[in-house]
Amino acid sequence: MKKSIVTASLLIAALASASAQNEFDALKFNSNDIIGSARYVGMGGAMGALGGDPSSININPAGLGVYRSFLEVSLGMGVNINKTSADWGGTTTNDSRTHVPFNHASFIIGYTNKDKSKGVVGNNFGFSYSKLKDFHRNMAISAQDQKSSITDYIESHFNNNLDGYLSKMAIDAHLVKPNADTSAVTTPLDPGETVNPEYLSEERGYLNEYTFSYGMNISNMVYWGVSMGVQDLYYNRETSYYESFANGGDVKLINRTETKGTGVNFSAGVIVKPIDQLRIGAAVHSPTLFTSSEDNYGVRDHLYSRLIARTDVDGDARPDNYNEYYEVLSPWKYNFSIAGVLGHRGLISVDYQIADYNTMKIREDGGRDWNYRVENNNIKDKFQASHSLRVGAEVNVVDGLFLRCGYAFVTSPFADKDNVTMELFETYYTSPEFFVDRWTNYYSAGLGYHKGFWYVDLSYQLKQQDFDFYAYDYKIADKITGNPATEIKLNKAELTSLIHNVSISAGVKF
Repeated sequence: MKKSIVTASLLIAALASASAQNEFDALKFNSNDIIGSARYVGMGGAMGALGGDPSSININPAGLGVYRSFLEVSLGMGVNINKTSADWGGTTTNDSRTHVPFNHASFIIGYTNKDKSKGVVGNNFGFSYSKLKDFHRNMAISAQDQKSSITDYIESHFNNNLDGYLSKMAIDAHLVKPNADTSAVTTPLDPGETVNPEYLSEERGYLNEYTFSYGMNISNMVYWGVSMGVQDLYYNRETSYYESFANGGDVKLINRTETKGTGVNFSAGVIVKPIDQLRIGAAVHSPTLFTSSEDNYGVRDHLYSRLIARTDVDGDARPDNYNEYYEVLSPWKYNFSIAGVLGHRGLISVDYQIADYNTMKIREDGGRDWNYRVENNNIKDKFQASHSLRVGAEVNVVDGLFLRCGYAFVTSPFADKDNVTMELFETYYTSPEFFVDRWTNYYSAGLGYHKGFWYVDLSYQLKQQDFDFYAYDYKIADKITGNPATEIKLNKAELTSLIHNVSISAGVKF
């Protein structure tokens, strides 16, 4: 009896200093999509050396210096259809979601001395709203006759002293059975018993940025600019993981997570035009600091979980909502670009960007990172710099009518995509699933019509993202089950998201 009381007290003490966020959250909220004006999307986002477009300023603020209009106002929206297909051990499933987002708005004002060719020719100021990421997505993933169960994972965690709230919930729900001395627990499954898992997920939310920029034109040859961005994050996810046991019984884990945050970043860039046909650009973006100051710049995580098991005894565990403030520091980003301009006939542009994801950091409110030392070490070990290559072209078919196309490729931010783990060590986090990005392709095309002081652009983009899904860390569970590595690999689900984006933008300039 005394030993039982001591065990419970140690568990509560561990949870008192636990965290609810991990390295996968930091990655999710800091990887952006190619979203913006229809011209920008139609050219695959390859506009770092071109400028003259409100979305190009988010890549390279020097693009603001290219503007020669006194005033320009533009708006854009789109239709987003996200279809996700999954293959989990030979069982295929599909799910989809349609969303109509407001993608961008901009207001740019400036002065250009058209009679001057040397020195400071123009000064421009701009404000823009841009959607950096759209989180709306539904997923349905299922499999049959899997040899590993989430109960194996929980048993392994508890018996290897990796106590977390998920283990406590499993005991409260009578999912795992404590041994007589309560020093260990055992799974309710019989030796060799299989399970049929099912995972459902509904995500929604956005990452928006409000940018204040300044750009200068020097001798119509050098353009430079700086900007400050204020980001607004909202993310909501509801997931359900279910297993039916071959010999009777089942388990269901429900999680609801809501994250809100605001962050600030800075960027600077330059575009050089040595000859009229060539433009070269470079830009650097500081990390975005999401902080939880009293000014309401913060990230808050609400986590609600329920674990229900029908084994020997029915049980229901419902922890209270847990709120936590924390800070996230995004990675440094560097953009290099080059473009060839063939007068009024057309152009081709290439952008290369580096995002160093292993420099991300999670901290407590106030800047301390002691309680996130495990997560920050995982960031350094698991992540690497992600590289993206963007190529875009535009042709002036007839006076005022433009055709565009683009392609972009983004590499995985994971250092070793086939050996990723996630341990819920002393944590309130009760969502053991995680995703591993493998690569992303963007294919785009568009057209635009510019007449006098107004213009309208239309684009289509297909985003293809391949990634892997793990319902929990099978390598941890393998310590108990003893399944060969070849069998453990079958528990990975391979997913492909095909996201169809149709964007339209319109603007006026004087």
